[in-house]
Amino acid sequence: MHAAPPVTPLTLPLDADDLILYGGTFDPPTRAHIDLPALARDAVLPGAVLVYIPAARSPHKPGGPDAPDDARVEMLKAAIDARTRTLIWTDEIDRAKASGEPSYMVDTLRRARQSLGGKPRMRLLIGADQALAFHRWKDHAEIAQLAEPLVMLRTPSESAEALLDQLAETGAWSDAELERWRARIAPVPTMGVSATDAREILKSRGTDSGALEALLPAPVLDIIRRRGLYGINS
Repeated sequence: MHAAPPVTPLTLPLDADDLILYGGTFDPPTRAHIDLPALARDAVLPGAVLVYIPAARSPHKPGGPDAPDDARVEMLKAAIDARTRTLIWTDEIDRAKASGEPSYMVDTLRRARQSLGGKPRMRLLIGADQALAFHRWKDHAEIAQLAEPLVMLRTPSESAEALLDQLAETGAWSDAELERWRARIAPVPTMGVSATDAREILKSRGTDSGALEALLPAPVLDIIRRRGLYGINS
């Protein structure tokens, strides 16, 4: 067994008491990836530092990201450039380069806690679709202890009641646990924006499609054009 690679440094403001960790492939980062986490942070933990964690390869999705790791990080940096108390932690990508293994969130959270010590407090921001699959995540109970989930609603879970009904249908949670999930839902709107839609438009219609402006931040679209990502000729 190979030794775990060193933890990528996570440098925070000195006054950081709370972190909201948000993982994903960000392939590419959409307006929903950028706008909704900030709204969730401001509604639930104003002043918390929002930490984006780009995944190398998700154990929950077949295959890997379309765009190279460095391009996804570049796009994400450009998208959050004007955001305060927002940063990127590349530990999942960095350790995957050494191990070739998929990214498990429990390992990421353990490494974050190892790096940061007892403070600050951590929350894990996830979408409603991820909440519905949470009982199948590796060591999900430990994840909830390390960083209690904070849930953003998304289609087809567009209300707290809809999500709770869907969670109940999984059979994975007691009534008391379902009420705990209710308390984890962030009061933010839904956005009909997905990276899958953006990739399909890019591959079928190119970067000049007006639909992309509603899906992608302008700096992200500029990088896609410049680097010729998603099959687009630069």
